[in-house]
Amino acid sequence: PHHMLATITRTEMWDDGESSEHDETVELTWNNWDAFHLRRSVDGKTVFESIVNEGHAFSRTQGAKWTSGLDPESARLGLRTKWNVWQSAFDTFDERIGFRAVGGSTVATRAARHFSVEIIPLAEGQRVRGSRPQPEAVQGSIWLDEATGVRLSVDVTGVVRIGGARHQIHLSLSRSGFGTEQTIVSPAIRIQKNSDLLGMKAPPRPEGYPQNYP
Repeated sequence: PHHMLATITRTEMWDDGESSEHDETVELTWNNWDAFHLRRSVDGKTVFESIVNEGHAFSRTQGAKWTSGLDPESARLGLRTKWNVWQSAFDTFDERIGFRAVGGSTVATRAARHFSVEIIPLAEGQRVRGSRPQPEAVQGSIWLDEATGVRLSVDVTGVVRIGGARHQIHLSLSRSGFGTEQTIVSPAIRIQKNSDLLGMKAPPRPEGYPQNYP
């Protein structure tokens, strides 16, 4: 069990001097695959939220009400695609991020290995072709769990040029509460049951559809 909070701040800086900034925050309260709460926010507004608890799944999007599902597996699949914030932040760097060992430390009661990050220069004569992203710089620190390799803490900033703009990406991530049972609260809504599906009427068959076919 643990709690994770990660924020990706993206700043676009255009060649004409204009700029814009957006934040994306992912918060995960985790006990196991049968008990977790995931929340994703953009610029302070929750855009997606899912809960798996006591054998049931719940989800909602921005401005919508909570809904319940019969099978938590879809929520588990959704979590697998959303919790890798490192990949989400730095996928455009195309393996250009290098790691340099700094030493050992302790993060949130866990033994950790500390690394600094740096840009890997292009090989001699190598060029970035066409409109592909061109990483320019990356710096910061990352702490990995010594036993599992999980990212315990991240403070990394990178700059990449895409077309006519330079994009600065800053990732701040922290994990805490290891080994402490996390509180997962289900929303107070009616839980859909299998019997609800049995009571649903099938849609009418189109004209000319064979009546002895399912």
